[in-house]
Amino acid sequence: NKLESLLKKEQRTRADSVKILSEQADALQKITPFADEQIISMQATAAAFGLTDEQIQQMTPHLLDVAAGFRDVEGNALDLNTVAVAVGKAITGNAGALQRLGIDLGLAQGESADLATVMTVLEKKFGGAAVAAGTTFAGQMKIAQQQISEVKESLGGALAPAILAITKDIV
Repeated sequence: NKLESLLKKEQRTRADSVKILSEQADALQKITPFADEQIISMQATAAAFGLTDEQIQQMTPHLLDVAAGFRDVEGNALDLNTVAVAVGKAITGNAGALQRLGIDLGLAQGESADLATVMTVLEKKFGGAAVAAGTTFAGQMKIAQQQISEVKESLGGALAPAILAITKDIV
């Protein structure tokens, strides 16, 4: 997958980093309105900015909070990859990317922020927003849909060999 290839390419991984990040995404999808596939895609976007797997693991909940903290007129959260790109740009010297989202890091123009500074500002402004969004009626419905989707994936994976064997015998 994209996350695994980016982490391996940059040699910034622990042996089980993809598993750890995938498990984090799975756990977060159970308490926030974000699907694990969305979270993993966001983690891959963060990896493209040269972050280590540990940094990605640390910042993932914060990025979910930011996305949940911004809502469009239909109540949808901001795209996770948009948030990851903005944060990635901020820590690589373009704090304006976060400012365009309305997040002021308190830096002079052209000044870059380290990851700890960005995470502190995000925590102060958005801390807990993703979990809070998961406790709303709409959030609970989204979580339920994600759990149903996970069950379908599990059943499909388990039943696929049997179905293929049956259809092979029929044909």
